Amino acid sequence: MEKQRDQELSQKRTDAGCLSVLKSLKNHWDYLCYKPLPGAQLRYLVCFRNEELACLDFGASAWEITPRDQFIGRTHEQSKSRLHFVINNARLLILPWVQSRNLASKILSLVARRILKDCQNRYGYQPVLMETFVECKIL
Repeated sequence: MEKQRDQELSQKRTDAGCLSVLKSLKNHWDYLCYKPLPGAQLRYLVCFRNEELACLDFGASAWEITPRDQFIGRTHEQSKSRLHFVINNARLLILPWVQSRNLASKILSLVARRILKDCQNRYGYQPVLMETFVECKIL
């Protein structure tokens, strides 16, 4: 049953048609609205049985994050020359009417499998690390 649900959960890399849907959803439901991302970017619209569930934006990694660079074990100079191998999950918006336990983790795991190929096809390289930051809820 779980495998069947996974197959019905689809991620669409945004072409021109999907991008207009994604922009509309983000402008209506995301308090930060739709914003262009710097550098290389990939955007996804996640659907279940053709119903939109979530929007994801991936873009260039933050220039310098000392704890990340220390964890990876690279110097500032190495980090600058290889930064494009780190992709940043800039936004993950799960639409407010969607209620499903662990959905964010499930979506990130599915997109993580797909984004390597999409990045290779679009930009000619595969990222080796995906970073995401959790923001405290805005009241």
